[in-house]
Amino acid sequence: MIYLISSQAHSFKNTKHIKLSKIKFKDINVNLKEFDTLITSSRNALKALLKSKCELNLKMQILTLSQKSAKDFQKLGFKDIKIPSKAYLKDLLLEFKKDLKAKKILYLRAEKIAFDLANEAKDLDIKELIAYESIYTKHKIQKLIRPCVFVFSSFELADNFLKYYEIKDEDKIVCIGSSTAKRFKNFKNLHVSKKQDIRACINLARKLDS
Repeated sequence: MIYLISSQAHSFKNTKHIKLSKIKFKDINVNLKEFDTLITSSRNALKALLKSKCELNLKMQILTLSQKSAKDFQKLGFKDIKIPSKAYLKDLLLEFKKDLKAKKILYLRAEKIAFDLANEAKDLDIKELIAYESIYTKHKIQKLIRPCVFVFSSFELADNFLKYYEIKDEDKIVCIGSSTAKRFKNFKNLHVSKKQDIRACINLARKLDS
């Protein structure tokens, strides 16, 4: 059995969803015309921006982590959109740092982060705003069918999962990225998806579950 631990429900066949949190969007009040570049780490940052009353600045350069996020920006009319070769903020900073030196940057982030971009980019003109946070929901423990494959979509959810559940030696773990995988560094049956999206994680879990 495959169990997906994520804040949003997904309808993947033969996969059960364990919901431990929900996303709460923050009120964002910022003049986008004061910035040259917008950096986002997830689609939730864009959702928070669209829920706000901020007027979009379609001339901004967009740096985001995934192809799906890039497509969301493209649909809105943004033209200058880039994604790093690896879907991590650390790699985004390394890859585009030279280009960012002369830019005024707005970084929309989650409240809890695995990589402190603003601190690592002190030499850049960067303003960070918290756009959303994960709110833990009341959870009823499920009776798990074992052995199983657990799929984790974030490091926060991995931390919360371990408050409720025990992972056994016969189980397998799939993590969406290296930050999440660090939560299970002492576990032998650990796998990190090569592509940082939920569907890729589920496809990997199916191979491990067969």
